[in-house]
Amino acid sequence: MDTRVAIIGGYGGMGRIFAGLFKDNGCDVMICGPTISKGQAQAEKMGVQYCPDNKRAAAWSDVTVITVPIGVTEKAIKEVAPHVRPGCLLMDLTSVKGWPCDMMAECAHPEAEVIGTHPVFGPRVGSVGGQVVVLTPIRGDKWIMWLKKILDD
Repeated sequence: MDTRVAIIGGYGGMGRIFAGLFKDNGCDVMICGPTISKGQAQAEKMGVQYCPDNKRAAAWSDVTVITVPIGVTEKAIKEVAPHVRPGCLLMDLTSVKGWPCDMMAECAHPEAEVIGTHPVFGPRVGSVGGQVVVLTPIRGDKWIMWLKKILDD
């Protein structure tokens, strides 16, 4: 079975880059965002699924990625973290690591893994290839090697 990845904020610049990365690595990808027409159009263009319901997407996925504007990151984490299943991964793609990591660990199930990530590049690069991504493992060790492998390919 393919790893299921939900990207909350998946049709923004970084969301599109990481949706493509996960899809190219054999994952079943679902993107989320508040504008249905935009989400559906981007999902069709990328060959992934679209879901307007962040909670449903988080409950469906093995890996939930938060990549929304920093001003709504807290709201997104509080909304989706409780729906990340035990043994699954919750991660973010923000440049700030302190409070988002603390919040993900606090709001997610204690048996859900948490990794803070900081892509040290902007969406204009177009892909992750050759770029630096800082990983901040907070809880668990099941998903870190999987994530490193995908980022290193």
